[in-house]
Amino acid sequence: MPDYRTETRLERQYLLRDIFTRIAAYLNTHGSEPCHIIVGTDSQVHAQTTRFVIGVVILSSTKQMWTGTHRLTKPYKIHSIYERLLYETLLTEDVLTALRVNVGKKPNVTFEAHLDISGENQFYSARYAKELSERLLRIGFSARLKPYAYVASHYANRYTK
Repeated sequence: MPDYRTETRLERQYLLRDIFTRIAAYLNTHGSEPCHIIVGTDSQVHAQTTRFVIGVVILSSTKQMWTGTHRLTKPYKIHSIYERLLYETLLTEDVLTALRVNVGKKPNVTFEAHLDISGENQFYSARYAKELSERLLRIGFSARLKPYAYVASHYANRYTK
């Protein structure tokens, strides 16, 4: 994996429309250089709520990076792992689809979804890995699972606490 630490700019909590605006501005300023947009979502059940964090990362070929998150809190606990994983996947799918509509006209932009699901059979979430990753593949997005899904399992996870 290339080292993307040079000229990194971390931007935290945004509304989704702000994320789309900032991504469009980023892509306009970086012209025709190829870039890779990665979206991942993670969730955490708290005392009375369930928090979802959508992480968006743009990697460019010139080793520049832009990151942003959007936090969404449901006012109730979601105990079912399947329900949480499905909602995480739906949020990721919605953001990727909106990004593809808004900025996907550029030929040098690729999209990828990161799912906070382990593909190893020893974990409970593994039983849903195939179903949820195929869901994204059917609409044209490549999907990565743990441990390669660093946007969902590390970046977004950091802001769910």
